[in-house]
Amino acid sequence: MNKNIAWLCLGNCLLGSAAVADDNTSGGEIGLSFNVKRLEFNIPILHVNPDFNTLAINASRFYGRTYLSAEHEILVTDDTAYVFNTGGGVQNTLAFDRKDSGLTVGHNVWRGLSVFGGYKYGATTITALSASSDSQEFTNKTSGPFVGVSYGFRLGDGVLGVSIASADFKTKTEWRFLGPDGAATGPDIPGKTTGNSYGVTWSAPLTKELQYRLSLKINRYKFSVDDPNGDIVGTSQPAGIFNTDENYTIYGIAISKQF
Repeated sequence: MNKNIAWLCLGNCLLGSAAVADDNTSGGEIGLSFNVKRLEFNIPILHVNPDFNTLAINASRFYGRTYLSAEHEILVTDDTAYVFNTGGGVQNTLAFDRKDSGLTVGHNVWRGLSVFGGYKYGATTITALSASSDSQEFTNKTSGPFVGVSYGFRLGDGVLGVSIASADFKTKTEWRFLGPDGAATGPDIPGKTTGNSYGVTWSAPLTKELQYRLSLKINRYKFSVDDPNGDIVGTSQPAGIFNTDENYTIYGIAISKQF
């Protein structure tokens, strides 16, 4: 059974996978990846670019030239908080969190060329911990479909892969005020997120059943509120202040086992 697989997992952690496989490929794979992420999060009232680390587990099943893959990614470091000066002498300590889950179906259509699509859920949370007033929390929750195409080049025992994917997500920004009693109140701002992901991956075997993967991924997304000129419920703020550019540069290393 031939299993020469090149993984290209793109998106706020994943947007698809690419497989290079023979028609008789069957079986599965489970993998663990460690990722270093640089986030650029820009809205009119906040510009931040923290670095943080994530851990992702991926399980895949192959059926000839078709594959099914699921992945879940979580934040594993707690050193992403830093002080942000909001003006007027007020300083907030910002804490970040990011979670991603997704399901991908792909098909190897010709040689190293694959097409893929799937569904993804992701959430970015920024918590502003203020000593002088109620803390605030902003959470961007996205979910929806993505599609993409990839190509894998065999180089010796390894595979060099390139990929591009496009996404169209339904998005909701939750703006919450956190009272001293722990109660969270505040409005929801609906909208949509669109954008593209690009990736380069090198995969090669370590043993007959183990392989490693090095990857570089670049995600470029833009969130647009449904009614940018309308006021946010319960405030005099226009909803357009939450139009968001959320971009990632991701460096990853992974180990996987085939079975």
